[in-house]
Amino acid sequence: MIVAVSNWKDEIAVTFDFSNSLVIYQFIENKWNKIEEVKINSRDSETAVEILKRNKVEILLCGAISKKMLDNLELSNIKVIPFLRGKIEDVLSLFQQGNISSSRCFLPGFRRGRGLGRKRRFRGNKNNL
Repeated sequence: MIVAVSNWKDEIAVTFDFSNSLVIYQFIENKWNKIEEVKINSRDSETAVEILKRNKVEILLCGAISKKMLDNLELSNIKVIPFLRGKIEDVLSLFQQGNISSSRCFLPGFRRGRGLGRKRRFRGNKNNL
């Protein structure tokens, strides 16, 4: 399995769309092996997708991510696990153990089931609807 992680000083970058570095890992013989660190301009979703596809990435672990970027990655069959935080090695370990849903891995304020695509409700004047 090949996994990419948005990187900022060996931690998950808070926002993938403004990240400039990805670290690519492969799980071999019961451990994560760093394949390469790639510099990216993740604001350009097509380039980011191409870099991930070229490196045969199956899963992206990242912090916050825009809906447009998420859609482009998923259309390219790259699974995205967003809204993560923490040291990369800790998150990879929890991911490998199947404990990625641990609340300590998620950005503050993130609540499972209420992430991307949540409809906003306007308050006040009915003309706002």
